Amino acid sequence: MRNPRTFSAPGRLLSIVGVVFITAWAVRSGVVTGAALLNEHPGALLRGSPAAAQSAVREAFAQGLLKINQRIPAHASVMVLWEVKGYAPFSYAFFWSTFWLYPRKVTVTDRPDDALSPTTDVFVQVHSADQQPLSPAGYRVVSDDSGPALTITTYERSG
Repeated sequence: MRNPRTFSAPGRLLSIVGVVFITAWAVRSGVVTGAALLNEHPGALLRGSPAAAQSAVREAFAQGLLKINQRIPAHASVMVLWEVKGYAPFSYAFFWSTFWLYPRKVTVTDRPDDALSPTTDVFVQVHSADQQPLSPAGYRVVSDDSGPALTITTYERSG
């Protein structure tokens, strides 16, 4: 009969490799995010809300989403047209738009031809500061937030 307290050689080796991998990953994560971890007080993050943390961010798109979230109905379907090249990737616009405008149905596109549909209640155009905003028929401007790098123009379906 086998003693349950003994490990076989392959099982013991697997345990050692697992512990070494987890330790190496923790050290690597500490090096990569060390400055951010050391400069942020966890108590302040736990006491605050995600919206408060986002409002502290001085980035134009983040600030624009907070304003849009307050100005449009919670049941609206939203189309975000991301026309800013070189500012941030399309995935950045998709993630933060769907996150901060939840529970609304948010669709993000980078093609102006796909931007307006009959089911779109709110249309958000994010474009370079030197680019002119669109004038979509059947929509009125709700907000126009300009920054040095980009402009966020929000339209709501009129009538």
